[in-house]
Amino acid sequence: MEQYSPTFDPAEVPPSPRAMLQYEQNRRKETDVRDAVQKKTFTKWVNKHLLKCRSAGRRIVDLFEDLRDGHNLISLLEVLAHESLPREKGRMKFHKIQNVQIALEFLRRKGIKLVNIRSDEIVDGNPKLSLGLIWTIILHYQGDVVTFMGHYTQSLPGTRKLGSRTNIVSVWWCLFCLQWILIWGRMWTF
Repeated sequence: MEQYSPTFDPAEVPPSPRAMLQYEQNRRKETDVRDAVQKKTFTKWVNKHLLKCRSAGRRIVDLFEDLRDGHNLISLLEVLAHESLPREKGRMKFHKIQNVQIALEFLRRKGIKLVNIRSDEIVDGNPKLSLGLIWTIILHYQGDVVTFMGHYTQSLPGTRKLGSRTNIVSVWWCLFCLQWILIWGRMWTF
């Protein structure tokens, strides 16, 4: 028989391998759902701005694939910044890396801090870094916007205001989706 010990804590008992496996499967499923929602949300945001692009036919179908050559990324930045950027016209991987590098250097010149986002990772279609890059662009170019759930208004530092009511609704919707994902994820952690 086990003797009662005042220092015994049931939380210190390691979980069973089956419980660990189930936890890991649930965590992966939640991560996949969150990534899918972010991908869909960011794709809509990018397409909304690419409609304003001078070169017809710019449209994102698969965010991770369509950012790989750098042309859509450069077009997005041209629309948002109202500036023209150079681009490589070739189709080899070197040209794609160069185009993404042009976009990343432009963002750095604008004072946007890019942490661990490299051009070769975007060209390879890394989902996490592609989502992170688009989120960073959204935060910078959406500006003085956030009225969240009717409670809070904040001007984000270092941002440029685009100024239309549609943009305010767009960022509100993105933040609402992300908040919902975070709350939903917290509910399933226990």
